[in-house]
Amino acid sequence: INNFDLIVSKRTRLGERYALELRFEAFNALNHAQFATADLNLNNIVRNADGTADPERSTFGKFLSTLESRVIQLGARFSF
Repeated sequence: INNFDLIVSKRTRLGERYALELRFEAFNALNHAQFATADLNLNNIVRNADGTADPERSTFGKFLSTLESRVIQLGARFSF
């Protein structure tokens, strides 16, 4: 699994009492495709009338879903 998370934050003092923090967070920042497990159920092989497997209608051996894609989050915190 190629999963790279990235967090960038900047904290700025506003006088002696106050502070502002800005955050940028990206989970799976490079957005690599991460496939779920392949369909390994032999019952999902669809056969033609002559008994040969039909790869267009069969789902056996195919990846049918992916894991979560890139998620981006922004945040701000004001401290006093």
